Order: sequence, then C-alpha cells, then structure tokens
Amino acid sequence: MASSGRPHWTLSALLDSMAEHAVVVLSRSGKIVHWNRGAARLLQYSPDEVEGESLSLIFDSIDRMQGTLKHELRTALVEGSYSESRWYRRRDGTLVWADGTLSPIKSPSGKLAGFVTVLRDATERKRHEEEIQRLARIDALTGVGNRHAFNEQLRSMADSALRRQQPLVLHIVDLDHFKEINDRCGHAAGDQVLREAATRMGSLIRRTDFLARLGGDEFAVIQPDVQAPEDGARTAQTLVDALAEPFYIDETEVFIAGSIGVAVFPHDTVELDQLISLADSAMYRAKHSTRGAYRFASKRLDVVAHQRFRDRIQLNRAVRTGSFDLHFQPQIDGASQKVHAVEALLRCTDPKLAHRSPAEIIQLARMAGLMEPISLLVLEKACAQTRAWRAAGWEAIRMCVNLCAEEVADPRLADYVEAALDRSGLDASELEVELTERQMLDYSRNDTSSLDRLREWGATVAIDDFGTGYSALSYLTSLPVDRIKLDREFVRKLPDDPQSCLMAHGVIALAHALELEVVAEGVETAQQAAYLQGAGCDALQGYFYCHPLPGQQLTDWMMQREH
Repeated sequence: MASSGRPHWTLSALLDSMAEHAVVVLSRSGKIVHWNRGAARLLQYSPDEVEGESLSLIFDSIDRMQGTLKHELRTALVEGSYSESRWYRRRDGTLVWADGTLSPIKSPSGKLAGFVTVLRDATERKRHEEEIQRLARIDALTGVGNRHAFNEQLRSMADSALRRQQPLVLHIVDLDHFKEINDRCGHAAGDQVLREAATRMGSLIRRTDFLARLGGDEFAVIQPDVQAPEDGARTAQTLVDALAEPFYIDETEVFIAGSIGVAVFPHDTVELDQLISLADSAMYRAKHSTRGAYRFASKRLDVVAHQRFRDRIQLNRAVRTGSFDLHFQPQIDGASQKVHAVEALLRCTDPKLAHRSPAEIIQLARMAGLMEPISLLVLEKACAQTRAWRAAGWEAIRMCVNLCAEEVADPRLADYVEAALDRSGLDASELEVELTERQMLDYSRNDTSSLDRLREWGATVAIDDFGTGYSALSYLTSLPVDRIKLDREFVRKLPDDPQSCLMAHGVIALAHALELEVVAEGVETAQQAAYLQGAGCDALQGYFYCHPLPGQQLTDWMMQREH
C-alpha cells in the first residue's frame, strides 16, 4: 500500500473494473480504504461517503451490537479467509443478501497490511429460496399452513408456552357432510368449500393464532397464550358458528358443519403427538354425539368450558336487559360512629346466573369484554342512590365504586364520571373510586391522568385490599391515592395475633404520616372494632355493623341506627 493509505492507482483501476462484484479494501482495524464501483452500485454509497468508516456501517444493528466484524477479521486472519452470506443494509435502508469472502492482505515481508472483502449479490437467489421454503409450508389449495408448518408451529409454540407458563389450546376441526358435497357437486365445488372454510376461520382467529389444513377436510388451529384452559371454548364455538353458516356454490346454498376437538397443553399432556391424538379423539366424540359442536379432551374441562360459555351468553343477555342491582355496605366513622360512606357492590339478578358469585360475575365480564357497560350501569345506579339519600337528608354520605385497571386506563373514564355526576346533580366530592392494590400498581406503571382528573374535581381514590402481598409501601408516596382499605386478612386475627396487631399499627401509622385515611374491611366482632378504633383507624366496615343490603333496606337500617 502507498503511504497515503490508498492502493496504487493500477490496483485501484483493477478493482474498479470488477463492477459485477462489490470489492472493499479495509485497514487492519476494519476501516474502509477503497470502495469500488461494484460496491457503490450494490450498496448505494459513494466512496467519499464510506472511506474511513467501519465496514460495520453496512451491517444490521444486531451484527453491530454483537461485534460481528471483529470476529470475522480475527477468523480470516487465523484461517486465511472467512466466508459468510447475510443481509447487508443499503444507504436507503433496504436490505440486500450477499455472499461474501473476507481475506487478509499481507505485505511482502508477511506483515498484515489490511483485508479485502468481495461481496456478490445473491438477493434474487435468497428470495427464491425463501419462496420455496414458504410454499413448502403452505397448503396450495387454501393458502393456510400445511401439516409440515403445523408441526413446526406446534413445537415452537409449545416451547414458548412452557417458558411463559401459559396454556396453549389445540383445536382439530373436521368438516361434517363434506363428502356429500364432493359426491353431489363434484371436487371443484368441494375445493371451493375448503377455501371458503379456511377464509372464514382465518378471519376469526387472532393474529397470534395459527391455522393449518392437515389434509382432506381436516384443519387445526393453535391458540397460544390463553388465560385459562377453558378459554379455548370461546374460539371453538366461534368456529362452529361460522362453519354452520351457508356456503354458496354457483348461487346454490349448501350446508356443512364443523366438529372440533380441543386439547390443552400442558394441562392434558406435554407430549405433542399425544396432544394431537387427544384433540383428534375429542373431535370424533363431538362428531358422533352431535355434529357441529366441540368437545374438550378433558371431561372436567369440557363441563367447565361449556358451562362458562353458556354463562357468557347469559351475561350478554343480562347486560342488554340491565339485570343488575346494587347492594350497599356502610363504612362507619371511627370517631363519631356515624355512617360516612357506603360501598356499592354489584349483584346480578338474572336467575340463570344465580349459581355465580359476584366475584365470578366480574371475572366473566372481564373475560367477555363486558366490564365497560356494567361499570357504567353501576356508576349510574350508585349516583342515583346517592341522590336519593341526599334528598332524604343524608348529605354526608360518600359513595364508593369499584373499578378495574382497564377502565381506569380508558381516557374516557373521567368523561363518563362527569356525565353521571351531572345527570344526578352530585358533586365529585361525593364519589370515591376504588382499585385493588394489584390493579393500582399495574395502572401506576402506565397513565394516571384519569385518576388525576377525578381527584382534581374533588373525588377521592382508594386502594382496596391493601396488604394482599403485592405492595411496596414506597409506592404510596407516588400513587394518586387518598385512602387505603386494610385487607380483611389483616383484621381477621385481631386482636389476638401479635404479628397482625403490629402490622395493623404500622400500616395505620405510615398511612397517617402520608396524610392518607385508613378503612378496615372485614370487621366482624366488637373486639376487632374496639381495637381498630384504639389504633386510630379512620373508618370500619364489616358484618359486625351491617351486611350488604339493597338501597331501601340500608336506608331503613340507617334510620333505625340513628334513633
């Protein structure tokens, strides 16, 4: 090399003449010394833009982070050359696949002078290979995955399910009456039905799910990351309903049905071949019992899933008909012993959901995406009851309403609350919103603007079930909170358990130091009430005072208590 650091002009001319290949001369440290015309054409950088820069300029971000260039330089020096095929990044951000060879350049004395890399554009070959691989995993008739792709995806998703400790649901779908269509209308009509069935199912599953045709009239859906094993019932029923809709062949209606077998990994088995076999057996049970249905491999899950699905349908009806009511439980001021707040508690009045507890109704509503209409109904009813009490002379009662993190994260929440307060003629100071400790901590990591707006208007915010094991007490200094409600587990062992007494005293003292009020839930005995009053608890709530009651019954209770 010349002292200027550039190759001799004859070498430069020779390299530039190799316009079909990108030829790059590097310094010993991997800096670009010469960039030929082929490199400028392939990678879209001019020599002036890159000379003096590291060759890693054209590497992707992962290769740069992993120090790939240094590794390749060392390997080329030790082994005499290094060959690699990879994606390189052009000046405009697009990618080009190139086969490359990196070789050391040594002086006549044998000392390392630099390196030369030669890159050959292989993008078209790479795209062709990828297309062949893609087609090898695609069912040619329907365009969904084939059995080979299904096996790959099932292995990959099962590994992920074990790592994430979340169930995976496998649905095996068989089209009922398909042979009759083939026999009566011909194979072309049968192919049309298969394509339409695949399109319908593909449009109904999540982007993270995987649909494949296993052969003939049999399909499979892999559903990862479900919250509970029986949640696969919702997808299965959706697919059954979609396949029950008429198909049209030359404007003629034909009907098929879908029988689905459902198996859950790892609940049913961790062996994938057995998982497929279990789903297949469950599918045949569905086909032989009543076509156009689904069955779980596990009989227990089958019962639970079908009951839960029926409950979800009924809950939708209950929301449409407004089949909900509120019961109210009073909070007693620790000093005056007067009622100063009540908590609104949801009750579903639909007789077909009578076997479900309020907590189960809430869980069903969250899973079915029905919490918003139910919460709005609760808010309206709670405000209406507060207005009725105020009209009857009970003006100092604050209404406490439970919300979930999804609702609080909704930027429309404050608008909903404002509208409900306006309709009832109430002031925001007469309303308290409660979130559980876990929900509050999850919510606090995101946006707190809705709670901040409510507090600015005068509403109070409380942490419900405080002390259930999630809290870091330091969070209390940063959360938009006015009150904490001691979980009933704190209260249950009072006043006999020394550790519970120490914890209760500590939490009450800390809360007061932070200018927060403390409410004790689950007060069931006179001894517990007396102890908590002595410890400085601001308010008490529990069966010792009153069970949750409908609005009029609580009104009667409050009137009797005053007299």
